[in-house]
Amino acid sequence: MKGGIGHGAKAKPDGGVDRDPERQARQELAAAVDCKRGILHVVNVPEAGELTKSRKNRSLPMHTAVLEALTALWAEAPKRLEDGQVGPASPHVFTWPDGQPFKPDWITRWFNKLVKDAGIGYCSIHDLRWFFSTICQRAGIDRNIVKDLGGWSSVGVVEKHYTGDVAAVYREAMARVARAQSA
Repeated sequence: MKGGIGHGAKAKPDGGVDRDPERQARQELAAAVDCKRGILHVVNVPEAGELTKSRKNRSLPMHTAVLEALTALWAEAPKRLEDGQVGPASPHVFTWPDGQPFKPDWITRWFNKLVKDAGIGYCSIHDLRWFFSTICQRAGIDRNIVKDLGGWSSVGVVEKHYTGDVAAVYREAMARVARAQSA
């Protein structure tokens, strides 16, 4: 099933690139969702003006909750029969019952409403990238892996812009060193 919301720099008619981070965050999920293997493919689609920020294609394993949600969406999505194969009626993952795709601005408004209803002072869709990186690092995942999963260009970008409080991870690392020395 193809994704309908891309993330990345959007080519502008004048040949420039739109660098709006909110738009980029909404648009990266552009390519294909492989629910059978649990993989999300993020690809450049130049003919549609959808380009990832790094201009690199990548494939990522999906979190179990994401896989379950997308599998449920697939099960409920309108289908059509084409050449003896059952497939989606729309090339987009997130659609209304009539098959029309959600617009990125609608996703942003919906997200902002959830944030407000939850009583959170401020949180943008882009903030979820910072949260993801910080949670991964708190779980002890190597920053090189975090960089690859998040699609950042370097570990330096992760360290400078996408790392929250990970002091507990450092304390645990030193405790491991101490235990290894006393063994």
